[in-house]
Parts: sequence; structure tokens; C-alpha cells
Amino acid sequence: MHALQNRGIDFNGVVMLSTVLNWAENNLGLDQGYINMLPSFAATAHYHGRGRTGADTLAEVIAQAKDFAGGDYAHALQRGDLIDAAAERTVAERLSTLIGLDTALLLKNKLRIDMEQYRYALLAEEGRVVGRFDTRFLAEHQFVIGTGSHDPATDDAATAGVNSAHLSTFREHVAGDLGYESGLHYRHLHNMEISRAWDWHHKAPGIDAPLPAPNVALDLSAAVRRNPHLKVAFLGGVYDLATPFASAEHDVSHLYLAPALRENIRFRFYESGHMTFVDEEIVKRMKIDLAAFYADSTHS
Repeated sequence: MHALQNRGIDFNGVVMLSTVLNWAENNLGLDQGYINMLPSFAATAHYHGRGRTGADTLAEVIAQAKDFAGGDYAHALQRGDLIDAAAERTVAERLSTLIGLDTALLLKNKLRIDMEQYRYALLAEEGRVVGRFDTRFLAEHQFVIGTGSHDPATDDAATAGVNSAHLSTFREHVAGDLGYESGLHYRHLHNMEISRAWDWHHKAPGIDAPLPAPNVALDLSAAVRRNPHLKVAFLGGVYDLATPFASAEHDVSHLYLAPALRENIRFRFYESGHMTFVDEEIVKRMKIDLAAFYADSTHS
């Protein structure tokens, strides 16, 4: 958005689906990544019957999780080892009811549970691991020889559940409908090779030195301020651990946009995962929401 607008191409509206804006939040030693992930963990625990919040609906669970994540939980993480033992246990017990893990495990890990640890811990006694892109998907996982690295994007029940259908449809569309053919091999999810070779430095507007970890929320801020008619819609799934929905909300809230500009940004999160379109009912709701957004964005 920012780059194209500076080349004379303004937008009426932009749709962000399953978004990461600030990669720096997940750097080791920082707390915000854990805070952002908590509502998605809570939604997952509720779906698999492991939450003990007393809430009847997913909306209530998420509301409780967001309130706790931004309040007592965030405060506890910020205290580090200065936190009182009794206070730490109180937070761990509340966290346990939300995300479905034992209090003892949470205390052992200083209240910090990352994505991969959670995937394997939630249903460990059943020998199952929840999905990464969509935690409603499950894989059997008892004992595996080898402790080396796996690409989390491909070692994932959600990927395995939909990948073949998506790729087959994509190839049919590209070759059959669009008439595009190439002798090159299309390498989907080639993350392990690409990520290690990628230059992550990013020159953000208003900052002279390239950032070592990209934060494109700064680009979003500059684009929205430059074009007050630009509307942005953030869409995603509450069962997505790859790009937690609370992260986008947090990052936008820290752009400190003027109220009139803030009204141009909206959020819509569905009972789905990273690939929100795997559910036909969700697709119908997305189509309605997107049609309304398109009409609003292009209304003069």
C-alpha cells in the first residue's frame, strides 16, 4: 500500500487475510507474542472441551481471554522474576482454566507457552497434536524417532487436510482457466529453504536505518495517514496459531491513528483457521462481509 501510493496508485480499500504485521513481537525474550497468542489458545481449548471458564459460547471465551491477556496476564509477564509467588500461581491457575494446560506446567514455564509446545501439550494424554494453521484439525502423535527440525507449516494436520485439494484446484485454474503453463516446478510451502535465505531487513517509513525484523504496521500507518479515504479490512480465523488474530488488533491499536482514520479500519474474525475458506458456511459469511466492504470502500 505504502509503496504503491508513493508511486501514484491510491487505493479505496485493502483486505488483509490472516495477517502478520510485526515480526519483532515474537523475538525470544519478549512478552507480547505470548499475550497475542492467548485468545487463540483459549478458543482452541474451548473447541476441544479442555477449557474450564464456565462460558457457554466461544464469543464469551474469547472476551474473557482478551481481557485477561491484556490485564493480569500481561502484568505478570512484565514483572518477570519480580512477581510474587502467590500472584504468579493465581495467574497460572486462571491461565489454566482458559487454555486447558496444567497449572504446574504453566508455572514451570514461567507462564510462557509457545505455539509448538501448546500444540503438543493440549491433548498429549490422547497422543494427539492440534493443527498449526487450524487447531480444529488433529494428528496422531505417539513417538517419533529423531528430534531434528520440522517445518511447522508442513508438519501440520491442517495443512495435510486441505493441501492436496487446494493445490489441485489452483493448478487446474492456472492451466485450464487462465491458460498459463510453465516448465518451472511450483514449490508450495518451500519454507525451510526460503526462510533461511530471506533478507528480513525492512526500511520502514520514518525510520532511517533498516529494521532487522520487519514491522509493516509502520507502513500501514503511513499509508492510512497519507490517504484518509483508504479503508482496510482485517479478516482471519480464531483457530489460527500461525497468525493469531489478536496480534493484528494489538498492532493497529498502537498506531495511534486519529479517530476519523481509525474508523476506516475494521476487523472480522471467523470460527475458522488460517485458511478461513475451508468451511463452506464461513465462505458464505465472508462473501457477505466482503461485498459490504467493497460497497463501502467504493462509495463516493
